[in-house]
Amino acid sequence: PQPDGVVIWTRGEDKNAPGQGMTLRAQLSRTADFASLLVNEQLTVGPDSDNCLRLYVHGLEPDTEYFYRF
Repeated sequence: PQPDGVVIWTRGEDKNAPGQGMTLRAQLSRTADFASLLVNEQLTVGPDSDNCLRLYVHGLEPDTEYFYRF
């Protein structure tokens, strides 16, 4: 982590199509209810990355709580 950024990651796999790519949505918010999104990106993972997704988030405020979900 950096003072103004982090890397968040996950690994996803479609149980109905193992080994295939899939689309994930990454969201970041300052509030737990995700009423206002700072990040709202649709991203694709696949076998070339072992279905792992890494999202670099910059421009964050220090000493601030953030919430994320995929």
